[in-house]
Amino acid sequence: MAGFQVRLKADTTVARVHHEVLGYGLGAEQVPAPHARCGLQPKAHSPKPGKNHPVASVVECTGERIVRMGFLETLQNSAFAAWVAGAPTILAYPTILALHTVGLGVVVGTNAIVDLRLLGVGKDVPIAELKRVFRPMWMGFALNLATGVALFIAAAEEFGTMPLFYVKLSLITIALVIAGRIRRVVFRHAPASDACIPRQAQILAAASLMLWIGAITAGRLMAYTH
Repeated sequence: MAGFQVRLKADTTVARVHHEVLGYGLGAEQVPAPHARCGLQPKAHSPKPGKNHPVASVVECTGERIVRMGFLETLQNSAFAAWVAGAPTILAYPTILALHTVGLGVVVGTNAIVDLRLLGVGKDVPIAELKRVFRPMWMGFALNLATGVALFIAAAEEFGTMPLFYVKLSLITIALVIAGRIRRVVFRHAPASDACIPRQAQILAAASLMLWIGAITAGRLMAYTH
C-alpha cells in the first residue's frame, strides 16, 4: 500500500509539472512563445526532432538564466566581495569608491580638455601640447577599471541585472574608441592652427563630449535604480 501511495504521488507531481510547463492546460498551439517569456530572441529552427518543443525551449532559456544568476551570486558571495562591501576599514569600500571617482574624473577631464580645444575653446593653447594628456588619461582609465571591477563584484547580482549598467559600459567603450581615433587623426601630425583642424576631428570631439555626458548620467541614475 505504501508503494502504491509513493507511485501515485510521483505520477501526480509529473502531471502537475507537465501541466504548468505547457501553459496551464492550454494546447501546444496556444502556449505563448517560450523565448518571449524568457526575454530572448527566438533561435533558428533546428532540423533535430524535438528541438523546438515548448518544454525543451523553456528548460533551455531557464537554464541560461540560472547559470548567469549563479555566476553573479558566486561573485557577490565571495570573500573579496564581502571584504569590499562590509570590511570595517576605510581601505575597503570608501577608498575603492573614492579611487573610482578620481579615475573617472581624470579620464573625463582629459578627454574634455582635448574635445573642447578641438571645438575652438582656449585657442591660445597649442594643439600639439595636448598630446601629453593621453598618458594620464589611460592611467586614470586603468585605475577606474580596476576599482570598477571591485565595486561590481561587491554588488554583482544588482549591477549584473541592471540595464543602465550595460548602457554606461557601452557609452564608455565607444568614447574610448573615439579618443583613440582623435589621437590618430589629430596628433599624428598636429595642425599648426585651428584652421587646419580636420572636420572629422571636430565631429569626433563633439561626439566624445556627448558620450561622456551620457556615461556620467547613466552612472548617476544607477544609484536610484533598483
